[in-house]
Amino acid sequence: MAVTEAHLRALGRVTVNFSTLEFTLVALVAGLSAPDNLGVGQILGPQLSFARLVTAVDALFRLRRRGSPDIGRLAALLARASAAEERRNVVVHSAYLVADGTPADIVTRFKLRAKRDKGLSHDAQDTTPADIEQVASELHTVSTDLARFIGETGLLPTM
Repeated sequence: MAVTEAHLRALGRVTVNFSTLEFTLVALVAGLSAPDNLGVGQILGPQLSFARLVTAVDALFRLRRRGSPDIGRLAALLARASAAEERRNVVVHSAYLVADGTPADIVTRFKLRAKRDKGLSHDAQDTTPADIEQVASELHTVSTDLARFIGETGLLPTM
């Protein structure tokens, strides 16, 4: 028995929605680092890991908008983005196993981890397409909320 099409579609939505979130963060780096030449940030942004993109956006916004009441709003959005990225990493970097006799809409998500000072750990969880869709939805919502924030604060020039 193979992983269902519904599971695969949900994983695809996670991937696409994460790419949109990452693209939005790169746009913010571009707009905040060199507003008169977006190419500078468009070159630098893709070179950063997701965590460093989040840090760069936060630091650049604090520099450009020192004392702004929007600093807290952006910090909350970035915290949501980081949490969504962590959940994305779990679903994308897991193996999906199907056992005989399991209901068709359930696969087992299996994740191995090895951490310094903790050693090896295993995580296995029965997963439905709806579970994965929840991660995709979370990524979409935070991307939309960040785009709204950009519009409300005028962080990027209109094209």
